[in-house]
Parts: sequence; C-alpha cells; structure tokens
Amino acid sequence: VDNLFTDITDDVDVEPELRTVVGDLQIPLAKLALLEPQFFADVSHPARGVIDKVTQLASSGNYPNRALESKVTGIIDQIVENYRTDSTVFQSALQELDGLSEQQQKALERNVERVVKTQDGQEKLKKAEKAVDKILRSRIRPPKAPKPLVELVDKGWRDLLKLTYVKRGPNSKEWKDYVKTLDLLSLWLMQSRKGGEVDEKVKVQRALEAEPLLDMVSYQISEALPTHVEHEPILDTLREVLAGREELEYVDLDPYRDDEETTSDDVRKKVEQLPRLRRWLRRVEDLERGTWLTYRDAQGARRRMQLAWVNDDHDRFIFVNERGQKVADVTGVELARKLSRGAKRPSPSEELPLVDQSMYKTLEHVQRSLSFEKNHDSLTRLINRETFMEQIEQALKHAKSKHADHA
Repeated sequence: VDNLFTDITDDVDVEPELRTVVGDLQIPLAKLALLEPQFFADVSHPARGVIDKVTQLASSGNYPNRALESKVTGIIDQIVENYRTDSTVFQSALQELDGLSEQQQKALERNVERVVKTQDGQEKLKKAEKAVDKILRSRIRPPKAPKPLVELVDKGWRDLLKLTYVKRGPNSKEWKDYVKTLDLLSLWLMQSRKGGEVDEKVKVQRALEAEPLLDMVSYQISEALPTHVEHEPILDTLREVLAGREELEYVDLDPYRDDEETTSDDVRKKVEQLPRLRRWLRRVEDLERGTWLTYRDAQGARRRMQLAWVNDDHDRFIFVNERGQKVADVTGVELARKLSRGAKRPSPSEELPLVDQSMYKTLEHVQRSLSFEKNHDSLTRLINRETFMEQIEQALKHAKSKHADHA
C-alpha cells in the first residue's frame, strides 16, 4: 500500500487541492490489505476500481472544477469514515465514481465534437476562400478591370460565392450558375468596352437579358446575405452601362501576389532533406483520431493530449486535453519534432490499472535489487570476483575474435 501511494505521488499529476484527500485513502486501504490481502490480485475487487477511478478523476487535467472536486472529496470521506471490515463500502463508492467518470467521458466527447465541428467549418471556409479567389483572379485580371464588376464582387458577390461553396459545394448547380453569371457579366462588359464592334441585334438582345439577370443577381445576394444592401447602387450602374446609357469606367488593379501556401507535397520534399525527422514524420502519419499522447510541459509535469482533428492533407493536427479543450494546433513537422523530443503514446504498462502498475514496479525493483546483490560485494558495492572473472573472459573472447583492444 505504501508503494502504491508513493507511485500515485510520483506518477499521477493529482490536483493540488485533492492530494491530501487522496492520501487519506491510504489508511482504509492498509486495513483492507490486512483483512483481505487477496484484493491486490483480485482484478474484480471494488477497491481496485476505486483506486483507478479516484486517480483518474483527481488528475489536474480535470480542474478547475469545484463541483467535481467536492464530489470526489465527499466519496473519499465516506470511505474513510465508514470502512471498518465491510468492503461493500468500496462497492458503493465505486458506483458513484463510475457515474462521475461517465459524466466526464460524455463531457469530453461533447467538447471534442465542438472542436471538430469548428475546425471542419474553418477548413471548409479556407477552401472556399481559395476556390473563390481562383475563380475571381481568372476573370478579373490586372492591370485594369470594369469598375462596376470589381465593386459588385467586393460588395456581395464574393461572399455569395464563399457561402455557396461552404453550404452546397463546388459541384453544386448553384455554384456553377453563379460562376456562369459572373462570366456572362464579364463578357457583356467586355463587349461594351469595344463599342462599335457589337452589332445592333446583340445590343438589343443584351439589353433584354440584362435587366432580368441583374434582378436575379440582386435577389440572390439579398436572399443569401439579408443585411447586404451596398450592391444595389452598383447593380443600377450596371443596368445603365449595359443599356448603353452610361460610359463604362475602369479601375487599376495591382498585380496579384503569389501567396499560395506551401502544400503538403512541398513539406514532404523539405523533410526528405532532414533525415532525422523522417522516421518521426512516418509516426505522425500513423496517428489516428482519438490517439492520446503523453508529454512533459514547461514545468516538467506529465500531461496528456488527445488527437481530435486532422485535415484532409494530413499536415495539420488539433489536440485537446482531458476536458476536451483545444491545447495544440500544429503542423506535421511540428508534431514530428514534439515526438522526437519525448511526446509519445502511452506504453502498454501505462494503460494497466494503477494497482497492477505499482505491483510491476515493485517486482522490477526487487529483481534489480537481487541482481545487484548477486553481482556486487555487499561491503564495497563493487562487482564481486565471480562477476569480474566473467567480464574478463568475455573481453578476452571479444578481443581474439574481433581483434579489438580492451582496457
């Protein structure tokens, strides 16, 4: 029991406000060990479950949470006060702790779901902005562009395209119709610029089609963006220009900057030049959503974070803590560096119940002690004669077979 609580102190990041309370369990567990020593080996014993649940719920990652702190404290106090010889006290406590643990898990799942939805929305919006920029740049090009068209894009059409991409997608009929409308307006304005090159029949046909098309544009923007009204004067200007009653104005455009983000393929090519990171990047690519990683924070405390979201290119990773709060937003290379610096998945032994972990550590310590005593002199603490002769013999064999030198 003493070893168990030493391991809790050393390995479990218990909330400071609960350390004394958790330590109070040592007395009833010591009593239990005397009355029912088999509980250490009985995986179904409720006391083992109590230890695991208490240490999980007392982890500092769950706090600040006054309600949870009060509830855990109350359950432990009941065990301390009520346990004499009847282990059903632990059974009752375990039922309450299971209920708290289930609430914590559901809260984590809901919080993770919110983080995922937020990131999915942001990623979709980012893609929409790129797609819209690509469409507009291919149709409105420097050095000059029709002023009404540029203003219409800035005062509503760009937002309409982004909203349509997010809600309907780039393969939807609405998206394709809006792009066609932009193409048609660009064509008509280009024809207006050329003046006499357009025959009278085309002008008449364009005048007949322009009014209902612009009415439709007004309706589409207003329906999708009810608070937008700045586009109406621009549409009035377009009506006058397309009817030939007003001269088309042009505005100067600055050359577009090539601000495309580095692609995942570009990143991989750079990583190929960094051989030390290659194997860590391969481990990053193997990570799946829901994977927990353990790491040490700046103060050296042991922390856990769960992979909640990965983008389609598998080069951006969002992690949450035990409460489902976002704690890290990193690229694949940044995550590979974290892994190389010690962040890792919990080992199989760390997934074991806390009592089993403590027992294995005790056995390892005993094994190391016996091995040391077997191979070392009890007085000088140096290796004994038998071990020394064995090492000399191994060194001589190695020197003969490998032509090596030994000091």
